[in-house]
Amino acid sequence: MKIEKGDSTIKLDGRLTADVLDELKDKCASVRGTLYLDLGQTTWIDKESVAALKALIAEGAVLSAASPFVGQLLKA
Repeated sequence: MKIEKGDSTIKLDGRLTADVLDELKDKCASVRGTLYLDLGQTTWIDKESVAALKALIAEGAVLSAASPFVGQLLKA
């Protein structure tokens, strides 16, 4: 993974739930280069957040460091 000038990494820690999705979407919308989402410390993702992450991936976001559990949630 090569990060270029203008790219951004957002590190998500703990539980990703619907109550923080608006904040996440706002931060992601401000990124002009490639968006990298570091899920290395994410322990739980609810149904709404899985859908939001899938949409971000479809828009070009790149995931990194997702646990096998989180990876399975995103594949379902």
